[in-house]
Amino acid sequence: SEKYPFTDRPVYINNRTLFVLAQRGDTYATIAKDVQDKEKRIKKYNNVTGNTRLKTGQVVYIERKSKTGENDYYTVKNMETLQYISQATAVDLQRICQYNHIDAKKTLKKGDIIKLKR
Repeated sequence: SEKYPFTDRPVYINNRTLFVLAQRGDTYATIAKDVQDKEKRIKKYNNVTGNTRLKTGQVVYIERKSKTGENDYYTVKNMETLQYISQATAVDLQRICQYNHIDAKKTLKKGDIIKLKR
């Protein structure tokens, strides 16, 4: 895991973006407190609103996601959402929407090619 001075939690990296894994009973508030940040900001980094529940082992980014992907494209495997792809690739959701000229709520089909760079 990465060196991150603001928490005792293990911190990992995906596409130059730091994240932690949700532990049993975690909320965005407990993670924010642990990494010395605001809950609102942690939720923003992860494109969540309201009282979204965390699952144990879920990836939670603790900084803004990258503007571009490590790869140029992402191929949709199943019924994945743009939100899922953003979390999986650590690419900012709004950027993915811009690169592909689509809305964040768009339904994707298996085999769709999603651009992760301009």
